[in-house]
Amino acid sequence: MTTWRIILFAALLSPMATPNGSPDNFKPGCTLRFQLKELAPESDLALRCGNEGDATRDTDMLQNQVKNNFCASGDPVTVNFNTLLKLQAQAEKKEVGHPTDRSVLTDMITEGGSKIGEGTVVRLVAFLHNAHFTKSKETSTCHEGKQDLKDIHIDLVQKPGADLCHSVTAEMIPHFRPEEWIGLTEVEELENPVRVTGQLFYDASHVPCRNGVEASPKRASVWEVHPVYAMDVCLNKSLQSCPANDNSKWKPLHKWLEEQTEDDQ
Repeated sequence: MTTWRIILFAALLSPMATPNGSPDNFKPGCTLRFQLKELAPESDLALRCGNEGDATRDTDMLQNQVKNNFCASGDPVTVNFNTLLKLQAQAEKKEVGHPTDRSVLTDMITEGGSKIGEGTVVRLVAFLHNAHFTKSKETSTCHEGKQDLKDIHIDLVQKPGADLCHSVTAEMIPHFRPEEWIGLTEVEELENPVRVTGQLFYDASHVPCRNGVEASPKRASVWEVHPVYAMDVCLNKSLQSCPANDNSKWKPLHKWLEEQTEDDQ
């Protein structure tokens, strides 16, 4: 059994938040990785909302624990839009629905010689269409209404201006989210591709666009990069000139945002 599964299954067996949440009950369960390790604030903004949020249904509690998983381990597997479409097709083939046992979502497909599925650390290069705080109040954040304590929903596309029914999603959750990342919600236009690193997550609360019928929110797959562990901006402006594994082509999001602020002054 891989390390991340051991950690996650241990978390499922350990005491978590009560349905209504309680103070100081969110437990990351591991040492934070990637940019979170460097940037995450010592005091979590949403400590009063635990790993399960305020969900009352077992399926939602399990899903929220995965939503809030900072402990996916291993080197990032580079994926693309087609990967998330293949994962969607496989989940539909298995009729996963809203599972009571999320182990069915692991090792779903093979990508680059590796079995991947929920909990796999992945890296995706795409264009940022939009980043905004979620509009609804969610169980995973204890129905928090304050904007900066909500998830940041990120629409990613293969080319600028693409229909969002062909998009995929990444999310930055508020627990241990670097304050610098919030500046992404104020970016009106980003011509350069972004590189998103985080765990694969199957969001059973949504459906993809199908046969001309738009989903809400629009997306091509309910497989997400969620939560985001790191985000970078490419120094170049085409996907072809921004290889995922060439770190010399990338600048961490917080440094890129800092430079934009300086340029605007």
